[in-house]
This record gives sequence, structure tokens and C-alpha cells, in this order.
Amino acid sequence: MNSKISIKLGKAGRQFRRKVLKEYVFTKTHDLKRLDMAAQILDRLELCDAEIKAKNAFFTTKAGQKKENPALKTERELKIVFCRIIRELALDVEEPEDTRPPKLRGM
Repeated sequence: MNSKISIKLGKAGRQFRRKVLKEYVFTKTHDLKRLDMAAQILDRLELCDAEIKAKNAFFTTKAGQKKENPALKTERELKIVFCRIIRELALDVEEPEDTRPPKLRGM
């Protein structure tokens, strides 16, 4: 399978893609496209982070209201999509520990 990058990636995206391709073998073209999307998301997350650092997470409008930097919403959405892509590609194959509290006995 041709693992040539179909999009331009930044440093974070390239490193992520390279690491994943060393550890996993993709046999379907659409999986490589998903990997490229995940790598691109990492690059965009860096842009969001830079925007938030440059302009702060919140700002005050002329009317005196506190508003969230729009980059925070974008960052949240990108993280959700990234996690979904990772799950679809089965890159997080470890089973999560049971996070529920233990059952109460006698009830």
C-alpha cells in the first residue's frame, strides 16, 4: 500500500503519521486517508493553541460580557474528531480499566 502523504502536514502531524506507520500496517486506502486527517488535526490543534495563547482563552466585549475565544470551541471539536478517528483506526487497542466504583454488597 502506498503510504505517500496526500496532504501537506506540519511537524506534529508528520511525526504522528510517521510513528503510526512504523507501528501499524494499513491495507485500505480509506484508513490512510483517516490517518492523514488525524495528523492534520494535530497540526490544527497547534494553531488553536497558539491562537489561545496569543489572545487568551476569554475576552471581554465592549458591552462588558466575558466571551470564550472561538479557538476553544474549535479545539474541543477537533479533539473529539481526533479521538473518533483513532478509535476507528483501532490505534487505541488497550481495553480501558473499569472506571466504575465497586458494587456495594448487601444491596
